Amino acid sequence: MCIKDLTKVMKKVIWLFTIVILNINMLHAQIGINEINIEMDSFSKIFSNTNPAETKLSNAKEWVAKTYGDYKAVLQLEDEANCKLIIKGINKLPSEQSIEAKGAIEIIRHPQLRYTLTIDCKDDKYRIKLENIRVEIKQLFYVIGSPTTSTRTYNIDEFYFNEDILKCETTINESTTQLKLLKAQDTNSMNKKEIRAYRKEISNEEEKLATAQVQKEKLEKQKEIRMINLKKEIYNLVNSLIKSIESNDNF
Repeated sequence: MCIKDLTKVMKKVIWLFTIVILNINMLHAQIGINEINIEMDSFSKIFSNTNPAETKLSNAKEWVAKTYGDYKAVLQLEDEANCKLIIKGINKLPSEQSIEAKGAIEIIRHPQLRYTLTIDCKDDKYRIKLENIRVEIKQLFYVIGSPTTSTRTYNIDEFYFNEDILKCETTINESTTQLKLLKAQDTNSMNKKEIRAYRKEISNEEEKLATAQVQKEKLEKQKEIRMINLKKEIYNLVNSLIKSIESNDNF
C-alpha cells in the first residue's frame, strides 16, 4: 500500500472514530426547550434508562452537591430504599433594569427561580419533577439616588403578567377615542385663542397616546424575555441533571 492510499485509510479511520465518540457523548437523553411546558406551576417528565436505580440515585446526589454547593442545605428528603430525592432549589435569573420619569427613577430587579425538585429512580426509568415553581423578585427602587428595597414572590402567571400592560391599553383606547372626538369638532366658529387651546389639547393627547404605545411595546418585550429566560433556566437545569443521572462513569 502506497503512502497516498495509507493516508486515505487513516483519514477514514479518524473520521469513523470521531463519529463513534460523538455518538457516545450523545447517548444520554435530552429535552428541547420547546418541551418545557409548565402547567399549574409544575413540570414533570419520565425518561427511559437502563442504569440501575442505585446508580441513578448516586449520580443525582453528586449532581445536587455540584449544582447547589451544599447538599444538606437543599435536601428535603433522601429515600435510598425507594431511590428518591427531594430538593429545594434556587437559581438566579437575569437581572432587569428600567429607567423612568426621564431618568429620575431607576428600578433594578433581581429575580430568583424557586422550586421543589423531585427525582424518582427505577432500574428502567427515572422521573424529574419540578413543583411549586415560583419567582422571587428583590426590587431596588432608586428615586434621585435614594434606594428603597422590596421583595415579592410570584407564581409563573404573575411573573409573566404585568398589570401595567392593561393600564397602557386603557390609556391607548381612551386617547384614541378622545382624539377622534377632538378631530371631529368644527373649528370654523373658534377664535384664535380657542384654536390654540384646541391644537394644544390634540398635541397633548397624541403625545399621551404615543407614550402609552411605546411603553406597552416595551412591557410586552419584557414579558417575552422573562418567558425565554425562565424556560432557558429550566431547560439547562433539566438537561444537566439528565446527563449526570445517565452517566456511566465508574471513576
